[in-house]
Amino acid sequence: MVYTNPRPTESSIGAFYPSSYPPYQPASFKREKTSKSLSDRIPLRMGGTLLDYGCGSGKFAARMHNRGWNAIGMDFSEHAVAAARRYFNLTAFGGTLPHSTIAPESLNAFTLRAVLEHVHDPRSLLASAFQALAPGGWLYISVPNIASWGYRKFGGSWYGLDVPRHLLHFSADTLRKAVVDRGFTVEAIETVGHTKWLGIAAQGRPHLMSGLCGIRLVRSAVTRWTEWTGQADDLALLARKSDSARPPRSAA
Repeated sequence: MVYTNPRPTESSIGAFYPSSYPPYQPASFKREKTSKSLSDRIPLRMGGTLLDYGCGSGKFAARMHNRGWNAIGMDFSEHAVAAARRYFNLTAFGGTLPHSTIAPESLNAFTLRAVLEHVHDPRSLLASAFQALAPGGWLYISVPNIASWGYRKFGGSWYGLDVPRHLLHFSADTLRKAVVDRGFTVEAIETVGHTKWLGIAAQGRPHLMSGLCGIRLVRSAVTRWTEWTGQADDLALLARKSDSARPPRSAA
């Protein structure tokens, strides 16, 4: 497992999430990437409750609400909670799990989009997600992929590091283990490319490949190659709590 050291403490890390932090800003649905992801494989349950944890300004939760979910948001940042309520009229709560508003086994889906890498104790969060999900509930996670070609090629310039906000840096193996150890069954895991990340990582690097990555068509081709070979910049994981699941003893 790769981790940032030294790192902000739980009491000091809030200073790195000001109200101007990009994920707290509204964005048009028309401008948002709409390509299919593993989250689209969660069976739609009309009226079922989906919690988008680390909801930011609420764009994803609002999209899921428009599909028929009872979608709610949660974020440790009051800036984010206020934005989700203001921009998308979402039900959103501040804080973390366990939370008084989220009863055990009350959720049908739990999404952690670009969140787990920011968390000091992901094992506790995943255990809380397991407890909050009803039997048969779904878990979706996306995180940057430390085993990506982009990180190996660009090292400290790789955009997915985002120090000091990103505390943990997952590979497919470590992400799968974290989820399985909390009692989930992994249904699918894949890598997802981000052409924009590749372009940013390439900036200012005196290397032939870096120069080539400054060309949009080359970036697109490299991104597709990393996806085909399982070396892309992001990891996406879809897991499920079995119909008869009980938390593992170590989750207590």
